[in-house]
Amino acid sequence: MVVFNLPEIWSPDFVQTIPAQRALINELLAEGVVQSYSISADRTKVWMVLTVENDQYAVEAVISKFPILDFVDYAWEPLLLTNDSSSLMQFSLN
Repeated sequence: MVVFNLPEIWSPDFVQTIPAQRALINELLAEGVVQSYSISADRTKVWMVLTVENDQYAVEAVISKFPILDFVDYAWEPLLLTNDSSSLMQFSLN
């Protein structure tokens, strides 16, 4: 899991990176690299769960592509396990 600290004051330059950041996150979600991406209600933190094979190198390889990288700091913590509703089996009623 990676925790990003967003700037307290969002400069116009930072705001301009947001559409590209969202597009990249959507792509990584579709590829299964990012499992979840959440932003705090006060817009100061982002929590992101990644699915990677080689911890720090892979995390940094993904994050190095982030348009917001020049405006944030981050820390990552390897997780043993994460569950969400999409990881449960889905049954069809048909």
